[in-house]
Amino acid sequence: SNYAFIRYFPLPDDRADYPLNIIDIEEVNLLKAEVAYGKGEYDLARDIINSGRRVTVGEMPLITNDPEEIADALFYENSIELHFAGKGIQWMFMRRWDLLQEGTLLHLPIAAVEVQLIGPQIEAVTIGGTGTGDGIDSARGDNSWR
Repeated sequence: SNYAFIRYFPLPDDRADYPLNIIDIEEVNLLKAEVAYGKGEYDLARDIINSGRRVTVGEMPLITNDPEEIADALFYENSIELHFAGKGIQWMFMRRWDLLQEGTLLHLPIAAVEVQLIGPQIEAVTIGGTGTGDGIDSARGDNSWR
């Protein structure tokens, strides 16, 4: 069950004894590899991925500089390594790569308190859901992972 992964676990109030990890080095490295991939620097992307936990801890085979193999490794590593990293990381990755299912929101919603402050001049926010994929407010789903 994935329930344990989404459940809230309170942290201790006293953080003086240990550092608070805001962003994991593996997330930084995967972002660097993703940028290198996007720029066509496949050797650099491969080297970054091969120097990560995938090989050092997971004992997985080294990848080549084949663009498809690098993309597959990026998808896999983002889902495995960053599973506990924070809310929205997988959504942001899938949004960047156009992998969201049809109707998935492309923008974070406006908080209700903000809508109330803006007043009646704002239109009702009714976006998202199957059949609403316009590519502007919600994903078309053309390249969805399913």
